[in-house]
Amino acid sequence: MLNPPPWDTAIYADRHLVENVFSRFKDFGRIALRRDKTRRSWLGFIHLAAAIINIRLAKFSHTA
Repeated sequence: MLNPPPWDTAIYADRHLVENVFSRFKDFGRIALRRDKTRRSWLGFIHLAAAIINIRLAKFSHTA
């Protein structure tokens, strides 16, 4: 019987971070439901949401 390959924890840690980012995007209802009519306005809101998420994360990651 063959032994299963060892788990690469770095890959799963990265995957977890990516899933968390998409989860935060889904907190913004317009992104999750795609209410915007045009692709351009929807993508603009994605950029705005990403900036807000980045600011929130930066606020808590730095210590004073």
